[in-house]
Amino acid sequence: MGSRYGAASARRSWAASISRFLSLSGVILLAPVQAFALPAERAAVSADAVPQFQSCQILPREEIMLASPITGIIVELSIQRGDTVKKGQVVARLKDDVEQARLRLAQTRAEAVAGIEARAAQVKYLQRRLERNAELVKQKIVSEDNLDQMRTELSVARQDLESAREQKLIAEREFALAKADLEMRLIRSPIDGVVAEKLLSVGEQVENKAIARLVHVDDLYADISVSADEYGTIREGDTAHVTLSLPTPVVATAKIAQVDTVIEPKSETFQVRVAIRNKDRAIPPGVRCSAAFNTIS
Repeated sequence: MGSRYGAASARRSWAASISRFLSLSGVILLAPVQAFALPAERAAVSADAVPQFQSCQILPREEIMLASPITGIIVELSIQRGDTVKKGQVVARLKDDVEQARLRLAQTRAEAVAGIEARAAQVKYLQRRLERNAELVKQKIVSEDNLDQMRTELSVARQDLESAREQKLIAEREFALAKADLEMRLIRSPIDGVVAEKLLSVGEQVENKAIARLVHVDDLYADISVSADEYGTIREGDTAHVTLSLPTPVVATAKIAQVDTVIEPKSETFQVRVAIRNKDRAIPPGVRCSAAFNTIS
């Protein structure tokens, strides 16, 4: 019982230490610093635990150099630096006159059904004629040779109908291919984010070049180098407090997303990654920061 109360007291002491430190530094808190309860099976917080601040930098979870899978001339570009883009949004269009013409031709062929309908009608007619003459053969009015010729004509007509259906299927696939080719000339954003940089303009050719740099700013992270002496005292899922180096310093609450299992021998440090939700986009990626962990012993 005494150790449980001692651990709780230590956590309150740790939280108070951070609060005193931040208040003396003129820092604004995005969320109050609290003592976080840990499962009983984990070791208790050291009674003399003092928050250790580690330097870091806030980075976006995703940064995309938006490019085109094909070469072409930009004829439309609907973004500027600082614009917000949605996943799937068309941000640029390449010259596509030839592709548009091919698509219309392929569509006409794919939708053509007159040839199939005529051949199908011919097959039905020849089938009925064969059935009528089969009765006449029994009555010795029509010869077997004539009946064989009718069978042959019906067989040829059926093959023509099957060929026409295959040609229509090929035309439909060509239409789908032409449509996909045209779609490739529409450049879409692969993420929700912000245009950090516009690299090309209308009239320029896209060839082994990025059109723009997009940044996902709703989820941020920071990689922090921590002394090997602290290894085992920081756990994934725990909370960290990240102080942002803004004109008016701000403290953001972060979750420990990853703790490296390897210690770098030269620096005698290991990496800890913290994740920060930035739904209101109040935190600018790239800002310097410092982080404090509620370490356990």
